[in-house]
Amino acid sequence: MALRDQALSAMATGDPLTDAVRSVARKMPWYRIFAGGGEQLGHALADGMLATQVAGQFGVFRAAHFRCGLFLLAPGIHYPQHTHTPAEVYQSVSGTLGLEHRIDGKPFDLAPGGHSVTPPNRVHSLSTGNEPVLLLFAWIDDRAAKNWVWKRDAASPSGWSRTAWLRQSDASWVAAETEAVDATTLAEATA
Repeated sequence: MALRDQALSAMATGDPLTDAVRSVARKMPWYRIFAGGGEQLGHALADGMLATQVAGQFGVFRAAHFRCGLFLLAPGIHYPQHTHTPAEVYQSVSGTLGLEHRIDGKPFDLAPGGHSVTPPNRVHSLSTGNEPVLLLFAWIDDRAAKNWVWKRDAASPSGWSRTAWLRQSDASWVAAETEAVDATTLAEATA
């Protein structure tokens, strides 16, 4: 897996956390996050986001209301505005991730050693630069939650619509329904 190995080779050595990540990353099964998402999300994004779960519904250690593992993003991708009910925690171990919380929020970088917490239902987006990004991730609660990917939509009263992606038995997501974002949902996601 060339992308994974590129991210692992860029990590610091001699640090207990990165040494553990390097060991685990090579032993775990990886999956594409958005199965069949190329038509709706673009092939670069759908093919460029991979994960493996250490603990959770699909992890080596089973947990009903918690997921953690590794999240790998290819260079040059943008994961557009999206929301989900679980809180999300990232710890960067390789590469620099650009994050934006809220619509038109101030972007910030997450470099190796840094962490980010995204509260439940907060709209956020992710971007990568010229190198792959490898993160430790944790999703807390609501493992069956929909992952809503947002897009600007002039026909919607709020100016936004969103498509729900549902987790499948292989841990990947597939598109389900699309709906206009109402004023209440917009207010909650941007609070």
